[in-house]
Amino acid sequence: MPRTFARSIILKALYEWELKEKEGDVFVFLGRNFDYFKNEERIKLTEDDYNFAKNLLSFILENLKDIDEIIKINSKEYNFEQIGIIEKNILRICTAELLKAKENDEYKKQVPEKVAINEAIEVSKLFCEEESTKFINGVLGTIFDYLKNNKVKNV
Repeated sequence: MPRTFARSIILKALYEWELKEKEGDVFVFLGRNFDYFKNEERIKLTEDDYNFAKNLLSFILENLKDIDEIIKINSKEYNFEQIGIIEKNILRICTAELLKAKENDEYKKQVPEKVAINEAIEVSKLFCEEESTKFINGVLGTIFDYLKNNKVKNV
């Protein structure tokens, strides 16, 4: 549950950053959201959860162009610019995790690809309509297959 919630906090930070047209420090948004929820008894976020979120967010930002390109390639039926902000950022978070797992065996042990996809689906159930969750699931399945069969440059 804490890691699912950490991913939700990344989503909230990215959402706020996008709404502000990528102005402002996304890590300030992340920290503010983390601080707000870290004392929630039912959530029990730790400093490790914050570091997980911060590291994943850093990876997303460092590789945003490549991540977005992978999403575009694997959601051909949809115009990338018309994918909702929440859906797009859930796809970004999970694509980043899939890339990290592909490139780093230690990360893959901690977060296997199927776990990353399942986590994205769980987050989408919290923030999206059922149709969007189905869309996310389908695109992530396609991305998973794509990454298995293709070398990704620059990541």
